[in-house]
Amino acid sequence: MPRGSAHRQTVLALVQVAMIAAVLTELSATITLPKVVAASLFASVVVLSLRHLGRTAWFMVGLCGAATAMLFATGTANAALIASAGQRGAFLASLILCLSFLRAASAGSPLIAACSKILVRQPPRRRYFALLSGGHFLGVIMNFGVLNLLGPLVMKNDAPSPAELVVRRRMMLAVIRGFSLAMLWAPTTLAQALIVEAVPGLEWTEMLPLTLGAALICAILGSLLEKTQPPCDILPHDEQVACFSYRPVIALWCLIAVFLAVVVGVSRGSDLSLIYAILPVAPLFSLAWIAFDARARGARGASVETGQSLMSIVRSFPLQGNEIVLLGGAGYLGAIVAASLGPGLLESFGVLTDLPDAVMAIGMMLVVALAAQVGINPVVSVSITGGILAAMPTLPVAPEVLGLALALGWAISHGSSPFSAAALIAGRNMGLPAWEVGYQYNGWYSLCFVAVSAAILGCVTIFIQGI
Repeated sequence: MPRGSAHRQTVLALVQVAMIAAVLTELSATITLPKVVAASLFASVVVLSLRHLGRTAWFMVGLCGAATAMLFATGTANAALIASAGQRGAFLASLILCLSFLRAASAGSPLIAACSKILVRQPPRRRYFALLSGGHFLGVIMNFGVLNLLGPLVMKNDAPSPAELVVRRRMMLAVIRGFSLAMLWAPTTLAQALIVEAVPGLEWTEMLPLTLGAALICAILGSLLEKTQPPCDILPHDEQVACFSYRPVIALWCLIAVFLAVVVGVSRGSDLSLIYAILPVAPLFSLAWIAFDARARGARGASVETGQSLMSIVRSFPLQGNEIVLLGGAGYLGAIVAASLGPGLLESFGVLTDLPDAVMAIGMMLVVALAAQVGINPVVSVSITGGILAAMPTLPVAPEVLGLALALGWAISHGSSPFSAAALIAGRNMGLPAWEVGYQYNGWYSLCFVAVSAAILGCVTIFIQGI
């Protein structure tokens, strides 16, 4: 790397660390920084990342600029409002960086390696459910990294027969479906972070029973559809699991449970929202995980390993510019859109309150899912939708129902949209274009997913109205 480029990367990493520190001051009762500090640091991160952004991130930058111009055009712009919107963007950008600690810890963990090998070597009768569960639970801590982990293991780099290639592609679909269902409930996913921030009055714990139930129903849907496919008795690898042990899988479940318990404990003890509590917990938990994995090297060796991992993770911060700008920009955009809507526009949106709750919820789910089919990332559609909801005097539907609807739309888009990162990564592993993965291979499942999701939203709204 040229010296000038390395210097810019170092400066960017330091500014990102300063942004995280500014956001974390909200956890402290003794240190209070003005919102403009975090907002300014977030703006600096965006500016320093511009030369390495992809098209989607640039689109988000353009949307934020247009929304800010609209704010000034309506005469509602003021420094406090822009600082507040920037601080919201800084929080979501910091969340991305803090979650990268979990991905780094899991990428080098022997536990994750053992679980992934077990998952891809299952016999036909339990193969689909194993990979669905693996894609789901590994996705909770690795996010998109699970597709990069399991994809090469499933789609082994050899010359498979046509029948075996079909088996491997069906295995990869199970991973995608499991991962997409994590969008419904896992607080470590971008979907939940943005939805909880976007929908006014929404608490993750209030939405959790609904989203977990929806995830279970949709997992059963996928299993039933898999049973309609021709049986595949061909094992995708020469190696077979002679003695299958659930011990690594159980250990993974315990690890996730401990992480979530710590997050909930910090949230309750500090009176913070659960998503905010992830900021301090994720890095500390991840470093403890790395130190535990290195325990065989002794206390000194584990300390050195942990310190080296910490420096490596911080040095990788600048490489996450696209994700930071996309999610942080979405937080900024939602706040600006809410402030830009004038009385006339709000009155036109007010007709939505006359629609039945179920129709309103299903409509929001479809907006997110359909927008993704034409390349509008759920981050954008959810942030704009949240801005509109925040500007309305009263919510047209209960917050937890709106959150469930947006989460379902996000999950549908992951498995169907040819523009989604999940379809692109899976397509690269499967040797197929992303549109073929989303529409030809996963299309029937996605249509059934939409129908079942609509039924879930209809039943939930009727149940809530009856309470």
